[in-house]
Amino acid sequence: MNAALPSEPPLGGPSTNPLTLLIKVLVNGHNREPLRITLAGADCTVQEVKQLIQTLMPEHPVLARQRVMYQGRELRDNNAPLRSILRLEVRIVIDWNSLG
Repeated sequence: MNAALPSEPPLGGPSTNPLTLLIKVLVNGHNREPLRITLAGADCTVQEVKQLIQTLMPEHPVLARQRVMYQGRELRDNNAPLRSILRLEVRIVIDWNSLG
């Protein structure tokens, strides 16, 4: 069973595009049930993801000891927004009719 999420809004404040992550968890080399977390959007940082992991895991792992990996590499920059790591596109919509 996936960890229950707090009843608070997704981490990172209000957003129009929530981002759901499925996080594979290893504790002392043993697989755990994946965590499914919902963030307010892709502007959340690695630090914020680590804080949520700390809250949801029964061991409450210290942030400095967490190793968050993506595509085989460790995410060391805690201030990096997920948007840049996941290479999410920013959509810009131009209403040509309103440009006079």
